[in-house]
Amino acid sequence: MGINHLETGIRLSQQWNFPPILQKCVALHHSPWPPALDETPDDATRIKQLLAIVRVSNSASRLLESEQPRAEGLEGENSASQLDFQAVRRLTEQVDNLMEGLGTN
Repeated sequence: MGINHLETGIRLSQQWNFPPILQKCVALHHSPWPPALDETPDDATRIKQLLAIVRVSNSASRLLESEQPRAEGLEGENSASQLDFQAVRRLTEQVDNLMEGLGTN
């Protein structure tokens, strides 16, 4: 097909009229950290917060994905059982607050 998921995400975020700050996050979600940003300090902070959320979510997803083949037990140093669910709850609250601040809720 000749198009990767990054290009697809960028095109869809534009076609679906995502706010510019979210379009930027889609475009930068695989970029080295910290991203080079030309935005105002407030927008740069928001973009970094959103990108941090994406990175944490991606890491959690990969961690949980690695658990799928295992049977009942969650074992091992890198297992999903090691997730700090209080941290996940706090992250969820921060995501909600950030999205509300962006006017996306």
